[in-house]
Amino acid sequence: IDLIKVLENIVSKFDCVNLEALDSLQLINRHDTKFLFSSDNVPDLLMSLSRNYNLLEVNSKRIFNYENIYFDTKDLKLFTSHHNGKLNRFKVRYRHYCEVDKYFFELKFKSNKKKTYKDRFPKDGFETHINGGADLLLEQKAHLNADELFQSLKVMYKRITLVNKHSAEKVTIDTDIKFIANSRLVHIPALAIAEIKHEKRSKHTDFHSFMQSRHIHPHSLSKYCLGILLTNDDVKYNSFKSKLRIINRICDGYTTRRNIRAAISTDSGNVLGLFDKIFF
Repeated sequence: IDLIKVLENIVSKFDCVNLEALDSLQLINRHDTKFLFSSDNVPDLLMSLSRNYNLLEVNSKRIFNYENIYFDTKDLKLFTSHHNGKLNRFKVRYRHYCEVDKYFFELKFKSNKKKTYKDRFPKDGFETHINGGADLLLEQKAHLNADELFQSLKVMYKRITLVNKHSAEKVTIDTDIKFIANSRLVHIPALAIAEIKHEKRSKHTDFHSFMQSRHIHPHSLSKYCLGILLTNDDVKYNSFKSKLRIINRICDGYTTRRNIRAAISTDSGNVLGLFDKIFF
């Protein structure tokens, strides 16, 4: 079964909002909560949200392609800060909203109070070097030198965005996740990542009710960190072992152990080394 075709049929039945309505939600200073689960659950999740959530539609599209290029130092200091549990940490990326062909430089900051702040700077396209005003934002906000940052990872996925009709809550659901770095492509179709963005935490929503009914619990693991782990052989991963075991169970539930290489595919030629290190 083609999951994307199934999802396209389901999202066609939602009430919709446009980008202006989404932007008016004003969730710049927000709490983020992530959930990792099997993509098999996404159709049922969407159907459970159809009454009390609107769905973003842009140019007659309701499922959107995202491309992110992340920057880090040569020794991956930003990744290491996350691995070591450092608070007040940053992520640096360019984002391409493919359907509307818009690019932004984005600087994300996670505070020691676990709130997320994001600054954005419009760009004309992806760049190999951070410049054109984005470098000044980087220096002023993060005290990082653009000359010391390099492209470290490309992430691609499909996203569905929903907005609660009754409260300031946005839900994103990402599927068909791919990572590219070091001449390696890693694709995880069995994995879905949902994220709630809200000003005030509340567990009395349809989204939380569905997650509780399926015994899916919050797990904080960024796509950036996951992609670095899956495309680099020599990085720290001790702090992420429990999350990687969860992803392994998700993929094993989606396919047989014998065929798990179809659930997470790579073009690197070093498949056994990758799986032995992280998943088995």
